[in-house]
Amino acid sequence: MNETLVQAGIRELPHSRDRLRISKAPRRAQRFRTPLGFLILAGLLMLGRTSHAYWTSSAYSANVYSPCPTETCQVAGAPYTNWGTSSNPVTISQVATGQYVVSFPGLAAYILGAGFAAGSGHVQVTAVGTAGERCKLLSFGSPDQNVMQLNINCFSATGTPTNSRFTANWTHAIGSYPGPEEAYFEANPPSGPTTYDLGSFGPFQWNSTGDEIHVSRTSVGLYQITLDGQNGGTDWGTTTDGCVANSGIVEVTALGADNTYCKVRSYTPAINNQNPNVTSIQVACFNGSTGAMADSAYMLTYSTMFPTGLDTAAIAFANEPSTSSYNPSVSQVLVNTSDGNTWPSCDTAAPTITRSGVGVYTVTFWGGRHLVGALYDPISGPPVNQSQYVKVTGYGAPSGSYCEIGDTWVGSIVSPTDNVSISVRCFGYSGTPVDEEFMIDFSSTWDDSHI
Repeated sequence: MNETLVQAGIRELPHSRDRLRISKAPRRAQRFRTPLGFLILAGLLMLGRTSHAYWTSSAYSANVYSPCPTETCQVAGAPYTNWGTSSNPVTISQVATGQYVVSFPGLAAYILGAGFAAGSGHVQVTAVGTAGERCKLLSFGSPDQNVMQLNINCFSATGTPTNSRFTANWTHAIGSYPGPEEAYFEANPPSGPTTYDLGSFGPFQWNSTGDEIHVSRTSVGLYQITLDGQNGGTDWGTTTDGCVANSGIVEVTALGADNTYCKVRSYTPAINNQNPNVTSIQVACFNGSTGAMADSAYMLTYSTMFPTGLDTAAIAFANEPSTSSYNPSVSQVLVNTSDGNTWPSCDTAAPTITRSGVGVYTVTFWGGRHLVGALYDPISGPPVNQSQYVKVTGYGAPSGSYCEIGDTWVGSIVSPTDNVSISVRCFGYSGTPVDEEFMIDFSSTWDDSHI
């Protein structure tokens, strides 16, 4: 047991439902700064939703980029986080080699004020680096029903604790069902029962269709998931703004105290499935020291729209790992509005994925008509007034390969477009660079004031 975490009031996994229950964060936290504001927001969204509601208005969100792998640091606002203030910042504490506690002040109080149980929600984590680092969630919780803490562990390619930068996102649905577009859940314990069903909404799961989530362990480290009602598209279909149904992406983060890690093994959206109203996913998990298949708890998000609920989302499935440059067939860029428009606005220009070496990729999302939202290198880039979040998940046969965010990601504002380029690095289980398919999500607090 990690004594630092014990002193902080957080108990470790493996059984996450034994941990202290924690509160989660508002999606549009920068606009609602009091618990009363969240109660009003939740009430309006639940009572006044239309059939064309969408995920950004269905959830709360908090994200962070950690720039301090070897020390404790504090960040407030863009570009590192959408939470905290200069007088009450988000704190990232290194408690041991590769072990971090991210503290969001007031986040637990916010979600409690919105009427949800402390400790509920969903978390995704990705390592940032070039040496094959891997990061995962140890646990999350609130020691005082005010601060919400994410406990994150990072490992080297060989499975030993190592210091690393990372990105993390916490999200929580408000419990409404706008239609097919989003689902998340926590799979724990990892080894059984053989099959179990999750309802449409609970402390650790949500299905935007209001239907069930089914999880099966088919063999050691291999899990089959079906999402009822998710038809591979969106509840609003095709619009005049260019929004079209798409098969979406899947994000996975391993959960627990060991060095296991997970990826998406296969993905069959409903549009390619024998059942047109079910999306099927396989998750594979691995031992961080040997690369062998291993049971692990994990957290999974599926989305065709806004994976984190922030105002801007750009998603892509990079499925041609040996191609030097291409436009992926599965991608979507959406920019939310802040002027009361019902529809999100969609940019139709497909992103470009370039390969500059074995396992070395750059993903460029083209801003198009409505801008993707400024994304600068948080280490050396100029300050911006939007916070950003990037998540990368490896995809493919259970070989133990995986991906992380590369050393930098940069944005360029060139009127009338705003392009975002993100570096991705992929490795075999021992840290050797390999070509790998992956799924990627870029999210930002940018919104278009009028579309």
